[in-house]
Amino acid sequence: MCCGKGVLGLIALFFTTTFASTDLSSIQVRYGTVTYSTTGEDSYISNVTLTNVGTVDIDTGSTAVSIYACFIRLVIGSDAQQGVQINSSPVITVMHLDGCSHRIVFSAPFRLAAKTSFSFSMTQKHWSVAYTDVMKNWYIQLGDGEHQPITNTARDQTEFVDPYDTETKYLRTSTDLVMPFTVQDRHKEHAKVNLASDSDVKSRLVPNLFESLVNSDTVYTEVDINQVTFQTDVSLKRGQFRFTVENGNAEVIIHIMSNSTEDKGIALSTIQQLLQRFDGKLPVGSFTSKPPRFNYRGYMIDLARQFHDKDVIKRQLDLMYRFKLNVLHLHISDDESWALEIEGLPELTDVGSKQCFDIDTCATFPQLGRQGTTAQYLSKADYVEIVRYADSLGIMILPEIESPGHATAAVNAMRVRRSSQPSVDYSLDDPEDLSEYLSVQYFTKGAMNPCIPTFYNFTEKVITTLQSYHAEAGQNLTIVHLGGDEVASGAWIGSPACQRLTSNNESLYSDVKIHMMSELGQLAERLNVDLAFWEDGLINKSSSRPFVKDELFPSTVEVYSFTWQTVWEWWGGDRAFIMANGGYKVVLTPATHYYLDHSQEPHPNERGYYWATRYSNLRKAFSFRPINYYANIDGTKVLGEPIDEKGWCNPSWKCPELTVPENIVGIEAPLFGETIQSQEHIDNNAWPRLMAVAERAWCEADWEELDGANPKGLQTDFDSFRQSIERYELPEIERDHGVLYHISPPGATITSNKKNVTKLNLNVEFEGQRVWWRKSGQDWQEATDFKISASPEEMIDLRTSNAAGNRYSYEVSYVIPSSSTPLIVPSSSTPLIATLTSTTSALLVLLHLIV
Repeated sequence: MCCGKGVLGLIALFFTTTFASTDLSSIQVRYGTVTYSTTGEDSYISNVTLTNVGTVDIDTGSTAVSIYACFIRLVIGSDAQQGVQINSSPVITVMHLDGCSHRIVFSAPFRLAAKTSFSFSMTQKHWSVAYTDVMKNWYIQLGDGEHQPITNTARDQTEFVDPYDTETKYLRTSTDLVMPFTVQDRHKEHAKVNLASDSDVKSRLVPNLFESLVNSDTVYTEVDINQVTFQTDVSLKRGQFRFTVENGNAEVIIHIMSNSTEDKGIALSTIQQLLQRFDGKLPVGSFTSKPPRFNYRGYMIDLARQFHDKDVIKRQLDLMYRFKLNVLHLHISDDESWALEIEGLPELTDVGSKQCFDIDTCATFPQLGRQGTTAQYLSKADYVEIVRYADSLGIMILPEIESPGHATAAVNAMRVRRSSQPSVDYSLDDPEDLSEYLSVQYFTKGAMNPCIPTFYNFTEKVITTLQSYHAEAGQNLTIVHLGGDEVASGAWIGSPACQRLTSNNESLYSDVKIHMMSELGQLAERLNVDLAFWEDGLINKSSSRPFVKDELFPSTVEVYSFTWQTVWEWWGGDRAFIMANGGYKVVLTPATHYYLDHSQEPHPNERGYYWATRYSNLRKAFSFRPINYYANIDGTKVLGEPIDEKGWCNPSWKCPELTVPENIVGIEAPLFGETIQSQEHIDNNAWPRLMAVAERAWCEADWEELDGANPKGLQTDFDSFRQSIERYELPEIERDHGVLYHISPPGATITSNKKNVTKLNLNVEFEGQRVWWRKSGQDWQEATDFKISASPEEMIDLRTSNAAGNRYSYEVSYVIPSSSTPLIVPSSSTPLIATLTSTTSALLVLLHLIV
């Protein structure tokens, strides 16, 4: 039904004059969350407003109008064959196309008078509590004509999405306990409890490679980075090194285990860090680094959801080199796109790397606000250059080709190829397959079919091509990641080829995966590569347990499981140890701690998703305990309910011990790309959290063996880490690499005196950042002493900047209370500010915040 402007909207929609036009370019839209479900359903109500900002009325006569938008939350009912009718006068129908792509059809005649608006509401799945839940770049179409961009949706979401300014908008459900931070919460997050000495901070590298480096008696001498001599010492471990400096001698002697590029790179990057910290000098003596805890220290960038070119990738490689991360995992394909040229299969990029409205020539409809319909992919030359550059830094490139799920782009590309080159078949789908399904991301034909032989022809072709690219770049391809995750329930059930594998439809899904894994294992042995999968790709759906490795894969093939499931209430949190004990090589990728695409604070302006945890900040990344794994349970569930190890690891759900610890081979932080549309977005979401990942990948801290959410020693270690990055690492990566790292708004404590003057005592996350403030209608000014005085009921806007004052956090606003506890209500620019007016309300909010 119509909402918002209601009757006025209907009048506007039907009003027309003799000067009416069919030109739709003056249409702009606004989108907003109205409320979460008040009846306990897993849904929310949204509102869309169309405005004719032009001076001429619009009347399309007998021609319908369509709007195309990406809704990451399915419009309920839109996946029915005819869509769902959400309005009767005029008739408005919403149809799900594929993935997040939806079409909103306005029946003819479509009329909208100049300078007027029309609103309608929809019911969508789950929730929308952040601006980046709403994707940019909507389109409008007259009849079957051209798809025109709706210009205001190309801007930042805060310019066309309504503020999340009430509890029913910024909370996910009525039972959501995770409130947006108040200034007091943020002050507590920013505060340092234990300050290290200047000399300790200076010698505390990131990651923390040395137990002790300098003291008050240390002598320093100038050295020349070009006078480095490497010598081998087989008593050292991979990645470990020892450097020796004599007083008055500019030469640096470095002992490493082998002459590998990786070992040399680790040592050289560390010497460069030390020279920056000690003004071109090094301490005199001989110093041995700690060996790395894990030989796999990874970072994943998604090129398929949003494309990033080779220069963006090489810049991230430079940063990885600095922080001793040694594997760059490139997520090359997904439903939305195929992002790498494969020689001999031009359709993968001619078709699979494009999104458009002609589905016979593109991977899929426009998805995730991606701009434009041109092909976006790495050429062979680009990829070889990236691999060669990574190899020069001692970093391995791990390519991922998603299969059999998350494969809409590849399936469509090979379907096009089949129609033009039927004699050279690399088909990924069975033309006779009548299966109907909807994936987690709402794709309807995104599963490759492992029951047909051409699936394996395709996989072999891609792997051998990647091997040739790596060989040309001088780096052997030793592992290939084949995805394996989130195959939609119902895929393959209607495939005659799959039905021939089993007579039991109930076990068909698992039987197909067993067949697929066995075939892929033999292929990997023949091609001399190891395999990697996301953990759920290796799960037997019939038993909910991992497949027995030795029953499916040859002993010569290592199989890596990337275990992400740390959303404990979803079960499956025991898989990491079960898989390690069962012979899989496990790379920990905990969604609750290391998914860099997740937001860093429970605030609508924060970029990112929040399905695994409402937020994951720097402290949470730093506090992850890879081996004392179940201690990571302590905290809250997705909606904020408390959870702890003692209550979880009980007889009904046993937490198995790790009996083969050597099979936990590493950790990785994935940056999935749904909301990461630029290099700036990569910087914002990855840095400085990746520094914390690098720390845990290299160093095992004493506090990790302790249980509880805040074990003794964690705060001291974290404060020392933060002092190190704020004084040295953040300024240097901003200066040397232009990194636009995440900036958090200020925190504050509030005090009042007898004269009714309130003081805000401000702090920032990192030393060197600056605080800016303003009162309503005034210009911004700096709080140079980190204090602000204000009177009751005044509204104060706050923001943080970097040291240069040329980059800012988003703004938060605060109303000075008269006699009540204040609450920040999140907004984009002009917020609705609430103050609590009763002790009961204050206590309720405090309870929310404590949880």
